[in-house]
Amino acid sequence: ALAVLAISFLAGALVLRIAMIDVVTWLPSIYFFTPARVDGFAAGALGALLVRSGLSRTFQRRIAGSVLVFGSALVCVVLCFDPSFLRLFQPGTRFLSFTAWALLFGGLVTFAATADRRSLEHHVLSFWPLRFLGKYSYGIYVYHFFILHLLKEPVRDWIISHAPSLLSNNPTPALFVLDLGLPVLTAFLSWHLYEKHFLKLKKFFGPPGAVAMQPAPPLAQAA
Repeated sequence: ALAVLAISFLAGALVLRIAMIDVVTWLPSIYFFTPARVDGFAAGALGALLVRSGLSRTFQRRIAGSVLVFGSALVCVVLCFDPSFLRLFQPGTRFLSFTAWALLFGGLVTFAATADRRSLEHHVLSFWPLRFLGKYSYGIYVYHFFILHLLKEPVRDWIISHAPSLLSNNPTPALFVLDLGLPVLTAFLSWHLYEKHFLKLKKFFGPPGAVAMQPAPPLAQAA
């Protein structure tokens, strides 16, 4: 039942975006309207359901690999027919890109979650920079918009005043580090100073007698 619901959300988000084209007066609202973006959550939910399904790890990897290939192919096909696909508010993006990216990355994450610890993909996807960014990725996502709009210019002005050589000649590298570094630093501080401590309160809000969900089988037991 949950899988059917997730698939319905996956398809429904695409249909909703198409329907909103002729309704909204400000096209970016399609991007900011959460129900029109729910296909990413649905793809993640399907991956979690698959990993915990009890099916053999080999079969799980076949399904995840198929979704990954299909999502990658969909991204490539739409990109070939519509180069504006990578622009956030262009027609290709509004219709298909969120679904395509959801399938691609949902398949990739599930494929990685079902990988044997001795496999090449496990070693590649366990590379420490990827794990670091994955740990703080939600904080980066939440904070980056506000940081880049509220703090970027004051920090840039401070650099111009105190270290103008960093922005002279070619300022692109320094601005790239600034745009990337501020959200990552904020997400890092948020996790260690606030989020992980707040999550400790979960134990006080569970229903009486609730049984904790069992973790997924270890990766080392992959078939």
